[in-house]
Amino acid sequence: MAVFQARDRIRWVVLHATFGSPFETPQALGERLEGWPLYHWLVYADGQIIRCASPSRVLYHCDEHNVGTLSVAVVGTFSRSRPVPPVHQIEAVTDLVTYLRNRIGHLADVRAHEEVNDVECPGPWWTAWIQAYRRQAGAALTRQVRDRELVERVRV
Repeated sequence: MAVFQARDRIRWVVLHATFGSPFETPQALGERLEGWPLYHWLVYADGQIIRCASPSRVLYHCDEHNVGTLSVAVVGTFSRSRPVPPVHQIEAVTDLVTYLRNRIGHLADVRAHEEVNDVECPGPWWTAWIQAYRRQAGAALTRQVRDRELVERVRV
C-alpha cells in the first residue's frame, strides 16, 4: 500500500547511486533492487531524467528518512576508481535539484545518502558535488530552471 506526503512536508533531496550499469533501465533496476520503486527520479549519463514515482509518494530509499524526502539516483557506479561522472549527468542533477528547490520553496537541503545512513552512497565525487552545491545554493537558486526546459529532458 502506497503512503503519501504533502508537498509542504518535503524537506530534503537525498542523492543516491544505483551501483550498476550506467545503461540499466528502470525495469532492470526494478528486477535487481528489492522494494522498487526506490527513487523518485533517475538521472542517466547522457542527461536524461526519468521520473519513476510522484514526489507525493513516500519511497523507502533511506532508513528512517523516507518521509519528508525526495530521492534522486544517478545511474551507474561512482566509487573511488570511477571518480568523475559524465558532464551531462552532472548538469542534469544540478538542473533537477535546482528545479526542485525552486518549485518547493521550503526544500532545505540536498544530502548524500551516506550523510543520513551508514553507507557509501552515492560515492566521493557526488558527495563533493553536494558540498559545492550547498556553497553555491544561493547562486543556483537565482538560475530559474523553467518547467518547459526540464520537462523536455524528463521522461515519465
